[in-house]
Amino acid sequence: MAKTGPSLWHYTVNTSHGRWSPRSEVNDRALELVREKVATAMQHFQADVELLPGFALERLTVTDTGAEWVISAHQGPDPGPLVECRLQTAGVPELHIYLLPRLADYPDAAHWLGDAERCLAWAILDTLAERRTE
Repeated sequence: MAKTGPSLWHYTVNTSHGRWSPRSEVNDRALELVREKVATAMQHFQADVELLPGFALERLTVTDTGAEWVISAHQGPDPGPLVECRLQTAGVPELHIYLLPRLADYPDAAHWLGDAERCLAWAILDTLAERRTE
């Protein structure tokens, strides 16, 4: 696949699967909604920001060179962290995903987690870019 426009490297550490993820893959409306949630979490240092019913963004830490966060389940058979995400923003952006054992209890989450991870990464990248221009 040819890269068009800005892209980030989306890499799942446990499976060694990686792919280029262009920003154009992320729906503008979804990105707008997630950017609001990210901005709230960054501004108020909130531990939990609901992404979807029963699932939350937790422990978001953002610096000038990257970000880290966890996506967790807050309901179901075994609530807790499903994936850890680390975004490196220096140079070519890289998003590293660590699948956690609890994800096996939420097989349906695998259908949307990749999209959520990319959307969160682009929301953080956009927010950091805006801060640099202020």
